[in-house]
Amino acid sequence: MPFSIAEQLAQDKGISPQSSERISGAIQYVYVQYQNSGNSYLSLNVLEHRVYHLMGKSLSQARIHIEIEKFANQKEHQLLRTKGGLFYYRPLYFTEIQIAQRLADLTSTMGKVPKQYQLVMDRLIQEGKIPILDEGQKEGIEQFFLRE
Repeated sequence: MPFSIAEQLAQDKGISPQSSERISGAIQYVYVQYQNSGNSYLSLNVLEHRVYHLMGKSLSQARIHIEIEKFANQKEHQLLRTKGGLFYYRPLYFTEIQIAQRLADLTSTMGKVPKQYQLVMDRLIQEGKIPILDEGQKEGIEQFFLRE
């Protein structure tokens, strides 16, 4: 359901645009939309920005920040906040950790990471040892291997 319909229903019921319930709904909507677009995490800045624009700029960013913190601390949302300020859906976070560990295990058996890691990645995909990766995942792996 588009957020505008939920907003209209809330308004018809007399729920204030300033209510925590409506702000929480906007936060949930933004987070779910972001996940449905294939992302496994969302930064605090992006979340604040999108909620601010979704709510028609009727709220201060400070209030939105407070509501995001409350939302993230509610266990039913299963959000995990990293030290870097990223919000992950808890099951996806641990899945990504497992994938990273599997990649590390696969490459550690090869000895030194080859200069042409892309050939290695292509081979691992072809052999079915890792799934086909999107551009963001490829870039993340490249950064991991190329760090000094």
